[in-house]
Amino acid sequence: MKRMWMTWLMLVPGFLLLSACGFHLRGMAAGSLALPPVLLAGEDSQLNSDVASALKRSRVEVVQDKTMAGLVIWLGPVTQERRVLSVSSAGKVQEYELHYALTFSVVDTQGREQMPSQVINVRRDYLFSETEVLAKAEQEQSLYTDMYREALSELIVRLRTWSAQQRGAGGRP
Repeated sequence: MKRMWMTWLMLVPGFLLLSACGFHLRGMAAGSLALPPVLLAGEDSQLNSDVASALKRSRVEVVQDKTMAGLVIWLGPVTQERRVLSVSSAGKVQEYELHYALTFSVVDTQGREQMPSQVINVRRDYLFSETEVLAKAEQEQSLYTDMYREALSELIVRLRTWSAQQRGAGGRP
């Protein structure tokens, strides 16, 4: 019993110190996002769904009707590219660079620009081997998935920063 109390006495201050320094687990929202109800517009339904989930985790109401929305977030074109980064002396590809880009903007319900169009760029590179083609294809897909998640996180961070700037300037996000 005494050992359990000692364990608790050591753990609780450690957790308090971690929370006091601003530590939070990766992927966790750092609080709510002060935005009015939002309508998501874009062609990619999976992206719209994932952004809606991220906004809801940040306590933002996502609506389907423009008359109920305060802002419209346009999720523009998404591009995925792969380019050769390096080749061997024999002219064979050794390394590729992957590029994922997500374009977005924020407008009010009258179509006035509130946040100019921005592009979130995420890049990764990986070594390529002709003897491990299947494994490298899997690795490439895994990297694109990670890049997609990183772009979503960056979108929320940019919205959070913009929202805070609007509140600080006395404006309404």
